[in-house]
Amino acid sequence: AGPEYFPFPYLDFYLGLAKLQRLDDDADVYFKKYLKEYNGKNYIKESYRKLSWFYYLNDNSQWYNYYNQMCILDGDAVSDEDKSAYADAKSGRKPHKKLLKARLLFDGAYYEDAWQIIHEVEQSSLQNVWHKIEFEYRKARILDKLGRVEEAKQAYKKTISDGSILPTYFSPNSCVKLGNIYERENNTEQAGLYYKKALEFNNHEYKNSIDAEAKAGLNRIK
Repeated sequence: AGPEYFPFPYLDFYLGLAKLQRLDDDADVYFKKYLKEYNGKNYIKESYRKLSWFYYLNDNSQWYNYYNQMCILDGDAVSDEDKSAYADAKSGRKPHKKLLKARLLFDGAYYEDAWQIIHEVEQSSLQNVWHKIEFEYRKARILDKLGRVEEAKQAYKKTISDGSILPTYFSPNSCVKLGNIYERENNTEQAGLYYKKALEFNNHEYKNSIDAEAKAGLNRIK
């Protein structure tokens, strides 16, 4: 950084993201810097969402509510990430703290840490149907990355069957991930079945990217 370098605000966004995924206590600094210095349209709503998550995990409801509201009011919902952030904020649905921690740790590739957090969640305490499905989905993703394939398959299948009633990406993305597993096992029939099933879901977050992955999978197994 400095006057001799071309400004590159995306680096601040991604540094903030990397720090949030490690649950660092200064992740907010870099999202705020991105919002201050970036003049474009992308990741504005997503930055507000990440800031709201940061303050939510740090038990600051005032700033959580503020950034949640800013996510609704500022920025454009064009990219999949910004669309998802906007839908999240509009829903008024608060995340489950431990599931959110598990999600962030997983996205940062801290799989063992994410699994430890999932183990701390008491399923009987999950009264919200959204949280119940998310729990199964997060469990499936982590098991998949830990190489516990058969357990991951069962968790993905449960997510698909139980979560198809929700307008979320949990079920369609589970279809794609199951397709990936079966493709690796050279079971092209089952892989194709799940890739096609992923494309049947509508009105969910990350639809563009999930559909693209499913179509790429179908092209690979032709």
